[in-house]
Amino acid sequence: MKILNEQSDATHIRVTFPLQLWVDNRAVAGNDTVTYPVPLEKALTADGDLVKDDTDASDQFVRIEEAPKLARNWQGPFYVTVDEPDAERTPPDAP
Repeated sequence: MKILNEQSDATHIRVTFPLQLWVDNRAVAGNDTVTYPVPLEKALTADGDLVKDDTDASDQFVRIEEAPKLARNWQGPFYVTVDEPDAERTPPDAP
């Protein structure tokens, strides 16, 4: 796994979930974002790379058990960005 070779102590990545709203039939940025840890093994492609931002693969992070309730239940438009790997052994509690 490429990312694990670069940061062998990484156990999680952080993802950011910017909430969006529909305004005049367009998705616009809301005022809130949610950031939470995701286990690294859930964030890697088969080639060992991190999934890319704002893709079907990154959008799945709102449906995993580690996602906060707000993200899992969001009915509006959204996208997910993938942050750098995190070497924390115990991730902080997700909201």
